[in-house]
Amino acid sequence: MQRVVKTKTFVFEAPISEEIVARLSQWGRVASKGSLTVFTIDSGGVTTKVVKEDARSKVRRIYIEPPCGCLLVLDEVRDFERDTLYYRFVKYEPCDRHK
Repeated sequence: MQRVVKTKTFVFEAPISEEIVARLSQWGRVASKGSLTVFTIDSGGVTTKVVKEDARSKVRRIYIEPPCGCLLVLDEVRDFERDTLYYRFVKYEPCDRHK
């Protein structure tokens, strides 16, 4: 069974690009401290689901859906062997207003 989590707040545990931060800032509040970035969406939601998990790594797909109709998809990749965590851009689908 695949677990899906819906929330209004998401904590990025590793640095994310300024381009992604700028996009998130359009849709909600972004606060950074050290390597942590906390994103709280005003309206809409953040959905996460595990797309791959084994003894070496875990990949969670993050869907950020503001009420305007845009969609930002990122992957959170944890590599347990190398003890690394990073975020990978998957796709961005702008709504008519943000094209």
